Amino acid sequence: SLQSVLTISTPPRRPDLGERKLAEWRKKGGGDLEPVLASGAVALLDAQWIISHAEAGGVLAHRQALPKEAFLSFADLVEATGEYDLWLPVGALSYPWLTKDHPDPLGANLARV
Repeated sequence: SLQSVLTISTPPRRPDLGERKLAEWRKKGGGDLEPVLASGAVALLDAQWIISHAEAGGVLAHRQALPKEAFLSFADLVEATGEYDLWLPVGALSYPWLTKDHPDPLGANLARV
């Protein structure tokens, strides 16, 4: 099976999301992602957390074993969408599990990221 590294979180509807930011998110195509985000099938990892975790010598466990602070909310994602950016702040990385019990037991794939 494949281990998704950067995935998307369930987007709760938040009234405090600025209408301008939400409009910018949707203008850049974010609205097309909202159904998959709302499904909860995937969760978005914070790139800064991934970098810090790798620098600390960590390994990337399966999604269910990651700490809550590893993930971004939908509001975080919309907020990160810059007015002058040409794209959405979303990336994806997928790789095969290296063993049947752990996707990256020695952190080799995480180190490459």
